[in-house]
Formats: sequence, C-alpha cells, structure tokens
Amino acid sequence: MIQETGVQRIVATFALPENDRRPDFDGMAELYFNGLEDIRTMFAGPVPAVMRKDEENFVQMNAPAVRLVAEEYLIGDKT
Repeated sequence: MIQETGVQRIVATFALPENDRRPDFDGMAELYFNGLEDIRTMFAGPVPAVMRKDEENFVQMNAPAVRLVAEEYLIGDKT
C-alpha cells in the first residue's frame, strides 16, 4: 500500500534504556512526503484505516504525543 501513496521514506526508531532508566517512549515512526498535498491525499484515502489496524499490534493507541513536523528548504539568493 505504501507504493500507492506519496510516502517517500519510512524510518522506525526504537528507544533503548540508558543507565537502567526506562525511556519515556518505546519508539517512533517517521513518514516522509514530498509535500503537504501528498500527506492530505494519503490521509484522505483508505491507507490510514489499514495502518490503524496494523498499529493495534504494536502502538499504544492512547499515547499522549502525536506530532507533525514539516521541514522546508529555501534555495536561492539571500538578497
């Protein structure tokens, strides 16, 4: 299904205990898109329902933190 969306890359990161201290979260997933319109298109289609069903296996659905981060690059003359 990912091939049918605007997702360019998926990165999964897992937190590890440090000095016997349990991390505040177990892990996170990052989905990369080319632009906002690709995000809107994906979330307007059937993919989110499939993702949510899969997330039931490994995601704390009532977790307090969900974030959307956007990176923008401006290329050109500074004048």
